[in-house]
Amino acid sequence: MKLGHSLLINAEKYPQKTAVMVDGVERVYGELNSRVNRLANGLMGLGLKRGDRIGILSQNSVAWIESLYAIFKMGATAVLINFRLKDDAILEDLKRTDLSALLFSDEHLPLVRRYLAGPCGDIHAVVLGQEETGGIMSTEGLISASSGTEPEVEVRPEDPAVIIFTGGTTGLPKGAVCTHRMLIWTTFNCMTAYETPRTDHVMLHPFPLFHSSGIFRLTSYICAGATYLTMSRFDAEKCLEWIEQYSVTSFIGSSAIFLPMHDVKAKQSVDTGSVRNCIATFAFMDREGRRRLKELFPNADLYEGYGSTEAGPVSALGPSQKPRERGSVGKPSIFTRIRIVDDQDRPLPPGKTGEIVVSGPHVATGYFNNKEETEAAFRDGWFYTGDIGKLDEDGFLYMVDRKKDMIKTGGENVYSREVEEVILRHPAVEEAAVIGVPHERWGETIRAIIVSKKGMEINEQEIIDFCKDRMAGYKKPTSVVFVESIPKTETGGKVSKWRLKEKYGR
Repeated sequence: MKLGHSLLINAEKYPQKTAVMVDGVERVYGELNSRVNRLANGLMGLGLKRGDRIGILSQNSVAWIESLYAIFKMGATAVLINFRLKDDAILEDLKRTDLSALLFSDEHLPLVRRYLAGPCGDIHAVVLGQEETGGIMSTEGLISASSGTEPEVEVRPEDPAVIIFTGGTTGLPKGAVCTHRMLIWTTFNCMTAYETPRTDHVMLHPFPLFHSSGIFRLTSYICAGATYLTMSRFDAEKCLEWIEQYSVTSFIGSSAIFLPMHDVKAKQSVDTGSVRNCIATFAFMDREGRRRLKELFPNADLYEGYGSTEAGPVSALGPSQKPRERGSVGKPSIFTRIRIVDDQDRPLPPGKTGEIVVSGPHVATGYFNNKEETEAAFRDGWFYTGDIGKLDEDGFLYMVDRKKDMIKTGGENVYSREVEEVILRHPAVEEAAVIGVPHERWGETIRAIIVSKKGMEINEQEIIDFCKDRMAGYKKPTSVVFVESIPKTETGGKVSKWRLKEKYGR
């Protein structure tokens, strides 16, 4: 099974059914498949071929999705560029992936001209949209001039389908290489772990498509013959409006998505009762987060997920699962093996904390053009996540922290998430993150960065005392910084620890 073939199958089965909708622009399966074929044939008419790398630089749009599936059907590799980055960072990603073509939206034309004027070689630039821009050909021009027949290309399951730059919390992104096989198996994992997509499901997913969560959900819903809705920019009011208008059945998000929606719904009369399946990141699923989600989606089953760009959905905790302890992120997905290992790669027994390593057909093949990082993370059939966790005797997984976020103070290991969870129990705390700062005697001490709730006052000593009463003394913060906001990654609301360390870690 290949990703482009899944679109063909559903175009034959459901030609008039809505496949995708972005900002009110819809494509039914039959029309989507025809336009994808025309674009693929047009790109191949330029000399592009199987194995080439083709970049996509744009906000979410139907043209973005058509471009992705055209690349799939050509047997080329889509390089997904984060449009939210600064121009120089985008240029670096473009340069290091050695593209044969770049498909982009017109607002990026000045940047693309800079790229084309540099040492990028002879590449094809194609603007997404109706008309040529500044002498650069358009996707609509290629579609109107090309055949709608299926491209005659032998695409293999092991062919790279996409390169996704990781949106990690600890440093510079790396390009994870995901094959057609990996993304198909990811679809199966989504279907079984989260019980969505099904053919009659309608997903609203207001994430950027360049993000792994966007790609995994889009390809899963098209594989299932379901309907996938997204938008160019997240808008809480529009999300609630669409849920009611399109009878959305499934939703996925993080705190950056849910909190604004919850605030809007509290002020407006909106019917969200059609949502039956809601997937949330583990960072939001504390007791207060669950309460807010039930207010937002009163009829929805809540699922907590753990995964990564390199391995897709690794585990899920559904409403029928009852782990012995709070804080579990569920059991491994159906085609997933998980081990907990120590620093010498030795498997650890249930209850012991170590690095989470993952194996399965849904794991990426490595990082593009980065041998050192690939050899460090992909070893002997296992992906080393860099996350710290444990398994209990029933096979439930518990995510403890990022390996690089572990703080060593006075010879003791302190997991920042454990401290953060205690701080978040304080009634005046809205957000909290913990980092280690250098200390001459202890090696590191613990610093908390806190956003207080509106209208509530709190001081450093109050936080320190609050933690002291609830955890071992060496785990409590020794300093507290109060801020207006905590920096997040560009792709979904994770706390950016490396930015915090850069600003507050000295």
